[in-house]
Amino acid sequence: MSTASARATLRYAVLDFATIIPTVVLWTVALHAAEPVTAVGLWLIRVVISAVLWATATKSARRWEQVGEGLDDQALLDIDADVAAGSRPFMRNFVVLHLLTMISGTVVALLRTPRAVELGGTELVCALCFAAAVAAVVMAMEFWLWEPFDALRSALGKALQSRKLVAQRPQGKMVRAQLILGAGTTVGIFVGCFAMGWLAHVNGLRSTQQAELRLQVSLAAHGQELEAQAEGPAVPTMVVVQEDELPPQLLATEESVTRPVLGATLVALDGTEVVAAARRDDGRWLLAREPVEELLGPFVVVVLVIGGFLSMPLIGTTLAHFNSMREQLLGLGRLTRQVVERGDVRSIERLVSLRSDEIDALVRDFNAMIDMFDELGQAAAQIAEGDLRVELQGPGELYDAFRTMVNQLHDVVGQIRGTAVELATAAAEIQAITQEQSAAAMQQADTMRVVRSTVASLASAAEVISKTADGVRADAEQSRDTTHGMIARIGELSSHAAGVRELLGRISEIADRSDLLALNGSLEAVRAGEAGRGFSLVAAEMRRLAERVGATVDDVRARVAEIDASGVGAVAVAEASRARAEQTAVAAAHISQVIGAQSQETDVAAQHVHYVTEAAGSMSEAIAQTQATAEGLKYQADALEQLTRRFSLRE
Repeated sequence: MSTASARATLRYAVLDFATIIPTVVLWTVALHAAEPVTAVGLWLIRVVISAVLWATATKSARRWEQVGEGLDDQALLDIDADVAAGSRPFMRNFVVLHLLTMISGTVVALLRTPRAVELGGTELVCALCFAAAVAAVVMAMEFWLWEPFDALRSALGKALQSRKLVAQRPQGKMVRAQLILGAGTTVGIFVGCFAMGWLAHVNGLRSTQQAELRLQVSLAAHGQELEAQAEGPAVPTMVVVQEDELPPQLLATEESVTRPVLGATLVALDGTEVVAAARRDDGRWLLAREPVEELLGPFVVVVLVIGGFLSMPLIGTTLAHFNSMREQLLGLGRLTRQVVERGDVRSIERLVSLRSDEIDALVRDFNAMIDMFDELGQAAAQIAEGDLRVELQGPGELYDAFRTMVNQLHDVVGQIRGTAVELATAAAEIQAITQEQSAAAMQQADTMRVVRSTVASLASAAEVISKTADGVRADAEQSRDTTHGMIARIGELSSHAAGVRELLGRISEIADRSDLLALNGSLEAVRAGEAGRGFSLVAAEMRRLAERVGATVDDVRARVAEIDASGVGAVAVAEASRARAEQTAVAAAHISQVIGAQSQETDVAAQHVHYVTEAAGSMSEAIAQTQATAEGLKYQADALEQLTRRFSLRE
């Protein structure tokens, strides 16, 4: 597949070849402004120079085609600027080379000795007109010549956009292209064709005048014939000269062989004059000169006047056509900037097309695009107001994306609404559960406070029991010591032995029950949690037993007092009493030890109860926080659900 530079080069070759043939032919053959061989040589030199200029102008385009995306940012910007600006300087140089080549061919021909061409005023003016026509036509080929680079420039623009680069292209004017294509080309072709037509007319006048002057000179060379023609048209001034005095233009012509009667006659054009010479019978030549009425002044006036009058409607038409397009395009640009800079779509006035071509189609498409934006803006406004029942029927990716957005937003709002309701319900349930947990926690805290109080009471009772047991042990030890003192006097108690035995039996019974109660107290102490009340009963029983022991001791003392005199069998009773006292002391010590252990365990239990109470308090605080959070969550869920109520959903 050919590249853009290859297609453009092919067009350049066609253009160069198309300009060489008609230009060389017209310049050398029709205008006689240059010698053909010299003109061809100069044109070949111009072709080489133009090819070098073309290669230089398209160098950046070829580099892009070879390297592509591998270029860095600055190189990419430089290539884009060169491709965008390369056509104008190249075409300017190309046209200048054409003009220089034509002028150089004419100058070379004029400087040769003898001159290769003879240029009159008509040839010079027509040559200038033809050169202007060539310049105008060739300059108009710029747009056709550089059209293959449009796809390349588009690829460059996309590459710049992908890299977030701003193209640094020279700004041009559409009016220049319109004037060159419209007025410039038309006027140039008119001037060139009119000049060639005028040159043909002048050449016809010259040929006629040459024939007339040749005839007159031939007749004048024979006096009789000249006298016979005396009443005819005025004869130009003639002089007799030698052959070596003839103008070089006449010497370069061939002698006439078709007039044997009149003799040899020569005629030629010397600038703006017709020169004719006829051989006389004496060998000399009769030379005549006559100016050619080329009407160069009227021709220039006609060219300027007709060209001016033709240019005015052409330029006016071109400018009117351009202004018509320009106003439409400027309106499109203004509205586009209004959309981009202000985001204002709904207040944009639609453009009214004054044409019926591609610009009209562009305006109609732009208005349709604004209508689409307006429709989408209205739909967006409805969505902003909460109406999600918007339905768009337009085709295309933008409508599809908008419909997808609305549908997804509709689904999201519906899901949020359902989630908000579920969240509010869940928050209410959490709030109810936390309330129940809070009540249970408060009840548990109250229970723990009761347990803590019970444990404290149990500890106090244990302390009282321990002190009582210590007192019993002290009393037992004192009783034992007293018994030792009484042994000496026991003999006196013999008469009351029976009563003492009965009393000691009661003491034994009390001691046994005290031992059992002490054992029960230790067991109750092990069950610290719920055994407080049982231990209290044991303590109370121990208290009653202690009271009975006290009463019995009083009774014993009374009876001992009554039997002090008798003392019969007192020794045996005293020994037995001492043994019982020792057992009571041992039992009291055991009770004190058990109560001490119970007290330690009660302290541990009290500490654990304290920890549990603190944990219950922390749990109550956490439950309170959870309840507050649940209340806040329910409030937010209700607010969210109310917020979603602002949206109107499809059924």
